[in-house]
Amino acid sequence: MELQGAAMYAQQAGAYMGAAKASVGIGKGNAKSIRLAAAQLDRYEQLNLREATMQAKRRIGQGRTGFAANGVLVDSGSAAMWEQDEAADAALERLDIMQQYEDKSWSYLMQANKAEAEGYQNAAGYAAQAAGQAGAAMQAAGSAYASRLQASAARAAAARAKKKKWGGVIGTVAGAAVGAVGAALAPATFGASMVATGLAGSAIGGAAGNVADTL
Repeated sequence: MELQGAAMYAQQAGAYMGAAKASVGIGKGNAKSIRLAAAQLDRYEQLNLREATMQAKRRIGQGRTGFAANGVLVDSGSAAMWEQDEAADAALERLDIMQQYEDKSWSYLMQANKAEAEGYQNAAGYAAQAAGQAGAAMQAAGSAYASRLQASAARAAAARAKKKKWGGVIGTVAGAAVGAVGAALAPATFGASMVATGLAGSAIGGAAGNVADTL
């Protein structure tokens, strides 16, 4: 039963470690998607900047054409000042576009870092749970091993007790058999003494068997 518990804890630990690994992968995957989106911003920024530049050039060109049509010198006076103002406005527009995309890109990068950090944070939580389950598995396995040792010791003690139980009996029976044979073979005049000797041998044999059991 304890070994089954250890296996269950070990299985749960493995599941938590799998979840930890998956969390890291999910976090990195989300971060990668956000960073790819941030990289796309650079392309859109360049397109918008190019479009803003072309529009500014068209406005300035149209203005110069209008000034020329009205007989105004386009490279001096009010026409030149107007063109400078338009160029300054175009430059500010470009800076505004660049700032907007820089802010968006920074926001995306922060989101990507946060997504990756969350993946590692979730993985750390799962890893902690896996460590707890692994500790429980080791404890259950240790208990199972201790139980096996106790059972083995109990069987060895039972075997020794059984051996002690029969040692004295065997010694007694063997001593009595020797005494009986001696009495049967002895002359009639010495029969009584041989019987007594046999009984003494029986007692000595039983005692010797009991002593051997204690060793």
